[in-house]
Amino acid sequence: MYDSLALLVSGVLDKFGPTALMYLKPIKVLDAAMETLAKYGLIAQQSEHGRVSMSVTFTPTSREVSLDNYTNGMSLPSYVERKTGLNTSSCYEWIPAVMASRLDEYRESGDARVSFVRTEEGLHVMRLSYDPGGISHRLTYSTNPQIPQDMDGQIGTPNRFWPMLAHATFINVVPTFLLLITELPKEEKDRFDSTYLAAIGAAVGHSKEQIRDWEPLFKIENSADPNPRGRMRRPILGRLRSS
Repeated sequence: MYDSLALLVSGVLDKFGPTALMYLKPIKVLDAAMETLAKYGLIAQQSEHGRVSMSVTFTPTSREVSLDNYTNGMSLPSYVERKTGLNTSSCYEWIPAVMASRLDEYRESGDARVSFVRTEEGLHVMRLSYDPGGISHRLTYSTNPQIPQDMDGQIGTPNRFWPMLAHATFINVVPTFLLLITELPKEEKDRFDSTYLAAIGAAVGHSKEQIRDWEPLFKIENSADPNPRGRMRRPILGRLRSS
């Protein structure tokens, strides 16, 4: 069973009480939630058995290639290689990556370089300083655990880790909320007296304690390998609901 992003946002908003909802908008909590999911997704991805790297071989026909045509669930390109030699035992040589702004410089000098960019439409694009010339290339890339794209999207983490995500999101949004309060007119600012602010502070302390208890369990589940042969275990944030 998995909870949606909408439920996570609602649960965190409730922690601030009804008066705060006049000023703290859901978009602020959503931003904090996405930051939280990105953080724990990175922990899952970079753990020994949670790291997911994939490779794909393709033959580009131009200097600019849309990688989404060849990859499956790519989060970040890691590196690209170009085939050398003409026989079946040919090797692949690594192509150094550079900033896109310097690509023309290397093209003029005749050096093979690659840059990876993401377009405004969210597409992953590879640009080369040289003409690929029908030569096979091999891309190695990483995939991230599932992060929802909309408010109703599934978070992709089992309910047992729901409290950890909620506590972390709450902590992330508190500074934004306190900043909003400081910008209010005095008569509105007075709605959040010292008792209320002390309660928020206590809630932050409680959430930090809860996270300290939850995070070791989360990291263990993402790094422990129950298979004696050492086969890679899928990170929990990347599991999709099967029923």
